[in-house]
Amino acid sequence: MNLTAADIARALHGRRSGNRWMARCPAHDDRSPSLGITESDGKVLVCCYAGCAQADVIAALQARGLWPERERPEWRPADHARWAAQQQGARRIRSEARYFADAARQMAEWALEELSPVDPERPVHTALLAALRASPEAEYRVWLKHQPEWAGALVHAGRERERRLARMILAFVTAEVAHAA
Repeated sequence: MNLTAADIARALHGRRSGNRWMARCPAHDDRSPSLGITESDGKVLVCCYAGCAQADVIAALQARGLWPERERPEWRPADHARWAAQQQGARRIRSEARYFADAARQMAEWALEELSPVDPERPVHTALLAALRASPEAEYRVWLKHQPEWAGALVHAGRERERRLARMILAFVTAEVAHAA
């Protein structure tokens, strides 16, 4: 069932108003038309200007047979397993990208300092820093594809740096607690 905005509006005894239809909202006791109905990119959009939640409006339209029920495909166990594996992979990438970005940022900043007398433009390192700021995960994926050894080494370096920092903080806190006692 593919109803247009005009079909829904006519069924609700609505009227055209500019680029949309206005009708009485089926989700509440509407005395004057407060439901805006429009179409955009082949999709029907509804908005109750009296404040009804869109889900309530859609449920009321579905009860009247004016809105299609959402089709939900049946998932097989293999579909669930594939989805779970994709989610786990995405979590791993996000975690690794954080370590990668930390180490790559350190490396690029060091290179900028070391190379500034030799190459004042420094386009490669400046571009890397900009990419890391914009989207560390996307930059990590690029490196994984084209430079997997370097990507792995930078993830390892980032993890080690974080571990060293954690050990230093633990040693400091332990010394402070011992000193205070």
